[in-house]
Amino acid sequence: MIHPRAAGRMLVLAMVTALFWSLLVASFSLRVISQRLLRRAEEVLLRTWARWMCRTLGVRIAVEGTVPKRPCLMVSNHLSYLDILVLNAVQPCRFVCKAEVRSWPVIGWGCRSLRTIFIDRASPFDTARVSNEIRRGFADGDAISLFPEGTSSHGHSVAPFRPALLTAMARERLPVHYAAFHYTTTAGDPPAYQSVCWWTDVGFGSHLLGLLRLRRIDARLRFGESAICLVDRRELAHRLHAATVALHEPMVETSPGEPVPTTPLVRITGGSSAAEDN
Repeated sequence: MIHPRAAGRMLVLAMVTALFWSLLVASFSLRVISQRLLRRAEEVLLRTWARWMCRTLGVRIAVEGTVPKRPCLMVSNHLSYLDILVLNAVQPCRFVCKAEVRSWPVIGWGCRSLRTIFIDRASPFDTARVSNEIRRGFADGDAISLFPEGTSSHGHSVAPFRPALLTAMARERLPVHYAAFHYTTTAGDPPAYQSVCWWTDVGFGSHLLGLLRLRRIDARLRFGESAICLVDRRELAHRLHAATVALHEPMVETSPGEPVPTTPLVRITGGSSAAEDN
């Protein structure tokens, strides 16, 4: 049986999302008046939707550092599909996403509606097209975000960044901001590396049901101090990775190939210790 908390939240999420998409479709009529006005409406709707979704899921967001202003390019570590909601609640943006998501039920349609840039990672020729879309989006004043690790993890470390995804930024010498996600759950709930991070073979539906049962999720989004701009994509990937690692706080003590500990990490903040359930 579905947990009552999960069932109630699922109903609210569906209602909020239906209302959001209705307003988004209605806003398309603004294209006749002004493209800039349409994008502003999309930004407001997207931020409002993401904040309501996070509130319904029991997600409390803490932001550290300065949020980049539009237009901007951002990279970060990748822990969960929740990253997308948290970031949009802070700074609405377009995402660069793997092409497979385009065909996912509901989610694929939503990504297409939000002008997501899809990349076929199996095709070596698709990088140039994606690079051009990123460049045009930046020129049009968009905020564009991508996860250069290429996959989500359980938060022990940050995987190397893929240089190919940063081709446009390096070629055009565009400044790239960086950030790091971190999640914790409350005592009595499964730790965040198991319940929030999506890195196992558990299907999306099953994982989402587990996440919906959590009483509360504390999300922290930490931004770096300044953007990085380099002409060599490999060096850019290396520098961005090193900068992101400096912001990253491990969510679990062991690497993915080792047994997962049952004891929580303890973070020392402001002179007092706070036990985290991950």
